[in-house]
Amino acid sequence: MKITPPARLAPRWCLPAALLALVLWQGLASLPPHLPGPLQLGGQLVQLLKEHKAEQDRERTFYQAELQQRLEQDADADPLPLLPAFERTPTFFDQLLLSLQRVLAGFALTALLAVPAGLLLVRGHRRIGARPGMLLSWLLPLPPVLAALLLSPLPGGTSMLLGCILLGCLAPALYGVARAARGRASAGNLAQALLQGLRLPLALAWLVLLLAEMALQSQGLGHFILTELGQDDQDARARALLGLGGALLAALLLDRLLLGLGQVAPRP
Repeated sequence: MKITPPARLAPRWCLPAALLALVLWQGLASLPPHLPGPLQLGGQLVQLLKEHKAEQDRERTFYQAELQQRLEQDADADPLPLLPAFERTPTFFDQLLLSLQRVLAGFALTALLAVPAGLLLVRGHRRIGARPGMLLSWLLPLPPVLAALLLSPLPGGTSMLLGCILLGCLAPALYGVARAARGRASAGNLAQALLQGLRLPLALAWLVLLLAEMALQSQGLGHFILTELGQDDQDARARALLGLGGALLAALLLDRLLLGLGQVAPRP
């Protein structure tokens, strides 16, 4: 029996449907449990942008004052010490950028280990008498939450967060690489198949990092979300929801980038 794909919404109805969804969302926001509505999210996003700009202006003023002090110094006076570093208060966008850098570093480390190990595992599966899927199946039930919980009593340095990502994403990455390498004949493009196999570890890297930043009380988007959720305030909930939305948007953009790299990968 032929399965008919679901009909897509016509482009001319996309904007009205989105506006209707926003209106319904705003109307339901006034009902319990009183979740933030689109207007409140927009207001908090503007406030976060103002806070980020204010911090940038404060940093610019600091360095301008330091440079002006050095320009006005007498030639016979003792030289001033080196330009001090500005102690910046992390804003929402600073936390988002920091988490993005950590995700990319952890994902790169995971891919660097998983790709050659997965290819070697597939190549030598006949010698060890088992398929790669059978060897990795016992690792896949390992929940990503365990990566954060196992290391929660330890200090939350960058290396520890990268270890959390590696612990939570290595087994799915190995499985994806092994599966892609086994099906390379049907795929016709090993590079594209490998990138497809790494999409799930990339998504898990965001989940593991957010949980690790919450558990280890480190700076980053996870720590920002946990801090805002700890405040009994509607605006704080809106900020936490914006943090989750920022992580989701960044994950979707990275996933599309990975798909784009697979499309431009050279074919044999």
